[in-house]
Amino acid sequence: MSERPVLPAPALPDLIICSRARAAHLLCSRSRRDRIAAVVSIGDPGQRLPFGLWSHPARRLRLVFDDVERDLPRFGYVACVPEQISELISFLQGAPSPLLVHCAAGISRSSAAGLISCAIRLGPGQETTAVAALDAAIAEARAQRLRTAETIHPNRRMIGLADRLLGREGALIAAHRARWPSREAWPDTLSDHYPLPAGPPPDPQA
Repeated sequence: MSERPVLPAPALPDLIICSRARAAHLLCSRSRRDRIAAVVSIGDPGQRLPFGLWSHPARRLRLVFDDVERDLPRFGYVACVPEQISELISFLQGAPSPLLVHCAAGISRSSAAGLISCAIRLGPGQETTAVAALDAAIAEARAQRLRTAETIHPNRRMIGLADRLLGREGALIAAHRARWPSREAWPDTLSDHYPLPAGPPPDPQA
């Protein structure tokens, strides 16, 4: 009796948005780990890294902040700061694909980073197209069973800071609002409590 041939795994999407648990599975998968070219790992303060991250040869960036839109000292939650989003933008500008982005659940922080990546890649004036590109990436990842969460809702603070740092003049925020409407006020990203890094915004074409 002949052995059943082993079929190769399908090509990975250029952008994978997933949970920490799914990221660990991919980073430890013999058939898929070597296909991942870059990783953005976003975690809560004190949270362990996903298995396989630091032994993986891909370019990687680790960011640590809570999935909130402002600091909540009473509960010990810390929001992202401009310096972290500036670091994310700089990393994404030169990141090869396939790019794996994960947070705890694969819903908010990782999808925000994914939207920022699409906005950088497509350039100014294409923010609505960037949202569509993110939706397409999510659908493709779900079809390949690379993610389990059914929905996404990109972290609005991350998007607001990226909009300002990239010089999009509210276009990225508007595209987010159109796709994920909310009655809640947009989080403050202009407060003096969070001064932007000195110097010009990162060049999306660099």
